[in-house]
Amino acid sequence: MKRIGGKYFISFDAVVYYGEGTFDYGGGYDKNEEVMGSHGIAGYKSTAVAPYISGTIIDDGSFSMSSIAKIKNSTITLDLANGKQIVLRGAVSANDDGFKGNTDGKFTVKFFGQSIEEVPASWLLLI
Repeated sequence: MKRIGGKYFISFDAVVYYGEGTFDYGGGYDKNEEVMGSHGIAGYKSTAVAPYISGTIIDDGSFSMSSIAKIKNSTITLDLANGKQIVLRGAVSANDDGFKGNTDGKFTVKFFGQSIEEVPASWLLLI
């Protein structure tokens, strides 16, 4: 039986952090929205969506949160329990205004970047 959920890890600058809860990722595409006219939909408009990864990491006391806030032009890797890997390149921290949820050693982090790639688990077996 294949594992499809459970533990996952996020890493950046060659340091692995434990994730908690769920991580969101996406972007790198155009978001289409309808443009309404007086007689219904007249067409649509496209807006670019920046590639991103966000979620909660566990602070075990071994790293500096300020170092995370200073991340620029890094590669962020999210290794999911099902074997998929999400790679955000040219990433910048979106945490320069502080971190939320630090009362129990957990912090919400967000990064946006130049590109994002979803690597299926079967591809990782070929590397």
